Amino acid sequence: MPQRQGRARPGETKAVTLTADQRLLAHFDVAANAWVVVSGTYSVAVADNASDPGVTGQTTVKARKLKP
Repeated sequence: MPQRQGRARPGETKAVTLTADQRLLAHFDVAANAWVVVSGTYSVAVADNASDPGVTGQTTVKARKLKP
């Protein structure tokens, strides 16, 4: 269940933690016959809707194979 800690005021900066299922970054690797996550830096955007620029950030993940 998501936790909310309040809103930032205009001009205020708040740190947030966003937890997402690792399967969102996975693709099926036919050669490995497995779902894999490729290591790298991924951009993250959070907004109210598709036309809202929202806020952006980055996260770095390590390569891994996912269990079925």
